[in-house]
Amino acid sequence: RYNDIILEANEELSEAKQELADAEKEANEKIADGEKEIADAKEKLSDAEKDIAEAEKEIADNEQKLIDGRKELEDGKKKLIEGREELSDARAEYEEEIAKAEKEISDGWAEIEENEKTLVDGEKEYNDGLKLYNEGYEEYLSAVSAFEEGKAEFLKGEQEYNDGLAQLNQGKAALSEAKKTLDETKQQLDMMKAYYGETPQYTAALAQYTAGLTEYETNLAVITATEEQLSLAAIEIEKGRAEIEAGEKELFEAKKTLDENKLKLEEAGAEIADGRKQLEEGKQKLIDGEKELSEQKLKAEKEFADAEKEIADAEQEIADAEAEIADGEKKLSEGKEELEKGRKDYEEGLIELRDGEKELNEGKEEAEREIADAKEKLADAEEEIADLEKPKWYVFTREDNPGYGEYGQNAQRINNIAEVFPVFFILVSVLVCLT
Repeated sequence: RYNDIILEANEELSEAKQELADAEKEANEKIADGEKEIADAKEKLSDAEKDIAEAEKEIADNEQKLIDGRKELEDGKKKLIEGREELSDARAEYEEEIAKAEKEISDGWAEIEENEKTLVDGEKEYNDGLKLYNEGYEEYLSAVSAFEEGKAEFLKGEQEYNDGLAQLNQGKAALSEAKKTLDETKQQLDMMKAYYGETPQYTAALAQYTAGLTEYETNLAVITATEEQLSLAAIEIEKGRAEIEAGEKELFEAKKTLDENKLKLEEAGAEIADGRKQLEEGKQKLIDGEKELSEQKLKAEKEFADAEKEIADAEQEIADAEAEIADGEKKLSEGKEELEKGRKDYEEGLIELRDGEKELNEGKEEAEREIADAKEKLADAEEEIADLEKPKWYVFTREDNPGYGEYGQNAQRINNIAEVFPVFFILVSVLVCLT
């Protein structure tokens, strides 16, 4: 009977050792899996840190570009102001020279009038005609000036329409991207609901999706209204273009009439001057002077108009540059916000990783401690079995049998080891959440 008891105790001890070895193996596998997931999380955080560094460098480069662009813009404004001042000085000098030339011509006519008493009637008719011509010419110049102002206003309105149309297209593109994102979100919500049901996470995500859809519909209504406004503006622009073309035609006809009247005056002057060669020569000189002055005025006006156009083009380029810089500053601000969000997410992930490592290490230490205790108890059991002496026969109940009690104790030790395993499952769940 002694040998049977020793044999049974050794068998039970072997089974306990095997169970302990299996539990230790499973615990090591779980710990290795947890360590691998933590290593993967560390690698992802390292990649995120590199991305943040690259984003910071890109933002710094763009800030420098904006500073350089602002400096170039201010230089351009300064040059534009200088150009306007030069143009203003040139126009003042031009008007002074024209006034001087016109006065000289007027004095010449006064001298001729004194010498042509015999041609008073004819000269009077000529002067009346010349007066009407000059008035018509001034009216023509006024009409040209008013026409150019109206045309400039029209071109400005047309540019504003084109800018609005470009902004509308950008808004439509952004709205299309938002719609695509909403559709993808809807698919993800449907999958979430199909797999997990209407969880709190699903309900919160659905609320965010609904808010985004409402914002999308509101923006779509704004885009539609803007398109209608631009359509009406396009009609007005076409009307304005037709009016510009009609005005150009009227100015052409007026100039043609003025030229015809001028030619008639010159012919009348030639007829009046037939009686006096010297008077004719003096009158001809005045006529030539008037003609030359008119040509010089037309040429100067054209040059001034070209200069004004160049300045207007420069102003438009500056306005476009300011718009581009403003857009760049807006994008830079948005990039900084995204970078701050990414940096915050990275720091939160780093904290969660450290917490996970701490929990894993604590669980690992707890498991190793429990396994070490179990091994120590098994070693004690082996020692007790080896120290057993051949017994004297006594009558005991089953509960008084040492082998039976030792077996129960060993089973309790194995049960204690098994209680450690849920710790590893909790650690694995934490690591899954972190990644």
